[in-house]
This record gives sequence, structure tokens and C-alpha cells, in this order.
Amino acid sequence: MNRSYCVICNKECKEGTKINNDIICDKCLEKLAHVSLDTCIYEYYKNKIKKVYKQGERNID
Repeated sequence: MNRSYCVICNKECKEGTKINNDIICDKCLEKLAHVSLDTCIYEYYKNKIKKVYKQGERNID
């Protein structure tokens, strides 16, 4: 059984939303939903992914 990890917080999640083969847990999705309108949600999401890749914490199954 493959484990799924949130692409933003890198915590294991059993349920979440799948976006372009990446899983986002419900807590992070809730945070993204409440980002102010003058902030581009895509840029926020993209920057979080880059940060995780740089730290080398992303688990690839």
C-alpha cells in the first residue's frame, strides 16, 4: 500500500484532494481557500512545492 503525503506540509494523509498527481491534505486546502484575493493561489502553491523540493523532504513512492 502506497502512502500519500501532502505536497505542502509533507504529512501523511489518508484523505485529501488530488491536483496534478499531487495530494493536498484538507488542512492545507483550507488554508489555500482563505488566502487573500490579492495573492495568487497558484503562486503560493508553487512556492510551497519548490520549498519542499529544495529541502529534500518530498517522499516519492
